[in-house]
Amino acid sequence: ADTFYILPWIGSKGMRTLERILRMRLANQMNLGKIAMLSPYWIKVSGRFEPEELLGQIRSSCEQLQDPLSLIGEHEILTVGKYDEFVAPSLLRQAYAIDALDMSELLLLN
Repeated sequence: ADTFYILPWIGSKGMRTLERILRMRLANQMNLGKIAMLSPYWIKVSGRFEPEELLGQIRSSCEQLQDPLSLIGEHEILTVGKYDEFVAPSLLRQAYAIDALDMSELLLLN
């Protein structure tokens, strides 16, 4: 498998959103291998694809994505804050989608 680095030059929220798109939307669709991120600098992706194909799929996913909550697994528990263990998982997922993800940064990618 080849390894490619994505250097999007966007903020932390945009990087988290991009990483989630890769993992939750494109990993199976494009048979991506390992996905690693050093936010907000780069995302490393391995697999057998052309870089232009991956970029096109990222753009397409960004244009189609209406709800960032769809980037969070149904049973995924995202604890960020000190008292998150006392909050219902569904509320934690909603809070993460609102507070930690940002589609607007990704829509600016060219």
